[in-house]
Formats: sequence, C-alpha cells, structure tokens
Amino acid sequence: MEGYKDLKIMVLILLVVVTTLTGFTINEQNQLNEQLEIPTVFPEIYTIPVYKTTYHTKTVDATMYTLTGYCSCDICCGIYSNGITSTGTEVTAGRTIAVDPDVIPLGSKVVIEGLNNIYVAEDIGGAIQGNKIDVFFATHEQAWNFGRQKRKIWILEN
Repeated sequence: MEGYKDLKIMVLILLVVVTTLTGFTINEQNQLNEQLEIPTVFPEIYTIPVYKTTYHTKTVDATMYTLTGYCSCDICCGIYSNGITSTGTEVTAGRTIAVDPDVIPLGSKVVIEGLNNIYVAEDIGGAIQGNKIDVFFATHEQAWNFGRQKRKIWILEN
C-alpha cells in the first residue's frame, strides 16, 4: 500500500507541474484532448502536454495527412544520409519530421494522431509535397514497418 501512496503523490506533483507549464486546468486539458480526439492514459493526467496556444487552422479540427517512415540510411536519404536535417539539427526519433515547408512551416510543432509525442518540422524531402509527412525513425526496419499511413495531425502555432 505504501508504493501506491508514493505513486499518488508523484501523480499529484506531475499534475501541478504540467498544469503550471501548460497554463491549462485539468478540466480544460481533458476537454481539449476530447476535441482533438487524443486519448488519455489516466483520467487524472495528460497523454501529452498541449500548450495553450492557437492553431494554424484557427480551429481544433484535424487535417488528414499521408505519413511515411524514414531513417538516415542511404536507402532513405541517398546523399543526404549524414543524420543532419535541412534545418541543421540532428535527426531524432520521436521528434523529427520532414514536411513540405509550403504547407507546414519549418520549426512548427505537430501532434500526430496515435503517436504520443510533439514532433518538430525539421526536415524536407523531395517526395514530401502537399499533405505528406515523413516521420523519422532510428532504424530502417522501424521506418519500413511504419510504412504508409493516413492519420490526423494538428499543427501547433510556433
């Protein structure tokens, strides 16, 4: 029972920190999660922090995108397989995505349906045009297994 008490205290501390950082109350965050169709792991805490901001779309409606996986190997990136994005950052799994900068400005933060991270538009690719996104993975096998998918995304304002 002592471990459960410690867990409850840690959850309460996490709630205070996340609420302070995001500027949202728990009820506001849960309402936003419902609007964005982001599932919550526990009713008391957030799946991902969504910072109090406005959206490029001026609504909380999601837009469907075609997603593919890529890694920094020669097969995926050819001569650009050095692990450095077009914005000069190091590619990082769980953060880096490649976008069409005419659709999603570089540096934008993006929430992808079903993936519990906030991704950053750090890279571009020749085949990435329009409503397409390349999600970076650490290995070619992970990128290949991700394949091609259609998912909702939300673009957070910088």
